[in-house]
Amino acid sequence: LLANVTTVYSEHGLFTNALKIIEHQLRLNPSDPAPLLNKGFVHIQLNDYPQAILAMTHLLTVRTNDANALLNRAIAYLRNDQFDLARADYQTLKTNYPKAHQIDFGLGEIAYRRHETNEAIQAYQSYLSNAAAGGAEAKFVEQRLAELRGGAPPKP
Repeated sequence: LLANVTTVYSEHGLFTNALKIIEHQLRLNPSDPAPLLNKGFVHIQLNDYPQAILAMTHLLTVRTNDANALLNRAIAYLRNDQFDLARADYQTLKTNYPKAHQIDFGLGEIAYRRHETNEAIQAYQSYLSNAAAGGAEAKFVEQRLAELRGGAPPKP
């Protein structure tokens, strides 16, 4: 029941309400993987990246190979400008999921923010070869690639 309430709150953007339910679940079982994952996700939505990182790191001590926890931690590290840690998590994921476009996006963003043009181009190209075409994120990546290549607009 608590998990369902958390889902409903999250789906409606009521993240602080969801967090209260998650905290209650974790008081009952501090190492329960599902609420730990939800806690990290909710903290990302609330832009509280240090707390998201703590939740995902705790989850990774319980489930050492949890790809969702590793991806969420990489996202939190990236958004918290901890590029080396984010890159390490993304590269670990890339080893196991070489065609996951979310990983390429993260690696592209890290390279872009560090002004590593060639690496950014490579990651964004990999993203486009693995992601569904036409979505908002794909269009963003196409624009980013055009900027990196000297401003030429992408060809339709």
